[in-house]
Amino acid sequence: MTNTTKSMMQNLTGNNEWRTPSLYINAVKNVLGEISIDPASNAEAQAYIQAKTYYTANNSGLNHSWEGKCFMNPPYSRDLIPKFANKFVKELEVGNISSGIVLVNSATDTGWFHLLHKQAAAMCLTKGRIGFLKPGDRYGDSIGKKGQLGTAFLYFGKDVQRFISEFDKFGLITLPVGV
Repeated sequence: MTNTTKSMMQNLTGNNEWRTPSLYINAVKNVLGEISIDPASNAEAQAYIQAKTYYTANNSGLNHSWEGKCFMNPPYSRDLIPKFANKFVKELEVGNISSGIVLVNSATDTGWFHLLHKQAAAMCLTKGRIGFLKPGDRYGDSIGKKGQLGTAFLYFGKDVQRFISEFDKFGLITLPVGV
């Protein structure tokens, strides 16, 4: 990976390796059953997430096919989050992703957020900010540093009721118009 690419992968905090706390990962696993692919991860997070396949900053998920049940918490940098959102939707549209959950900041003013939302079967806008874990933090009940923005879990799949029952405790559930 070039220094330019590494630099692009850093968000405002200077780090794109913030990890999702275990209570949310447990909910993701309860909805999806398993995580087949985590396209934007790291080895430390995988000790808990345990995706069958995962990609890191060193072997970018943008350069690979994503298949199966996908959990994605992409890098939040302005350059990378739209690329990961576009890649997710393309993999979904061609049938590679059978179901998935995407965790992103609730940047409702962005094109990439609208792209994801348009395809989603349901969404949870979190009540309060998620305390992401930084490298070295241990998984468990502890919560790391609170994010700077609100967050959303977008669900892509057929078992909307299961998503609602798991994510309702985290915030406001919304469904597409006409459902």
